[in-house]
Amino acid sequence: MSQPTILVINDDKDITNIIADILEFHGEYHAVTAYNGAAGIALAVSERPALIIVDNMMPDPNGYEVCRTVHANPLTSAIPIIMTLLSGIPDFESLGRAAGADELLYFPFEPDELFQRVKAVLARGRSVEH
Repeated sequence: MSQPTILVINDDKDITNIIADILEFHGEYHAVTAYNGAAGIALAVSERPALIIVDNMMPDPNGYEVCRTVHANPLTSAIPIIMTLLSGIPDFESLGRAAGADELLYFPFEPDELFQRVKAVLARGRSVEH
């Protein structure tokens, strides 16, 4: 059985690579990475990953716009998205939900928390309330 592909989009290369390494550590997932929103959107279309993990605070376009763009495209609209964001900023959560994020993951998070959230989102698929 092939490994589900997960697209990680974050303008911080270190964080992107850490998340990708966490996902690939146990051999259950294959991670592809993009370091800006435009490249991430293009990879979402070409790779059709099982899941996208995107940071909310990226320049041009930010994670909210990535979320809206991915879900507006019929080729990628069914891909669930986990949005990473800083905790303690109430507007981030409401903006993430409004943009169509299926799950929110707050920095800092532990590797096990990331792994469990990914498993849960993949198990349930794209939320229908968006």
